[in-house]
Amino acid sequence: MNIGDLVKIRVTSTGHGFYEEEDTQRIAMIIDGPNEVGNIKLLLSTGDVVWRNSAEVEYFPRDKRYLHE
Repeated sequence: MNIGDLVKIRVTSTGHGFYEEEDTQRIAMIIDGPNEVGNIKLLLSTGDVVWRNSAEVEYFPRDKRYLHE
C-alpha cells in the first residue's frame, strides 16, 4: 500500500426521509499512508477526502498486466 495506489470503497447512503440504503462502489486514490490505528486518507473522484480503515478497502492487483488480454 503506497501513496497513489487506487482502491475500491463501498459507500452506503440513505435518501432523506427513506429507509432504503443504496450501496455504491467508488474508486479512490490513497493520499496519506496508514496512521497509528490503520486509517488511510482517500481522495474520491468528486474531490472529497475521507478517512477509511485499511481493512475496509479493496486493492487493485499490483500486476500491471490485468488490463491486457
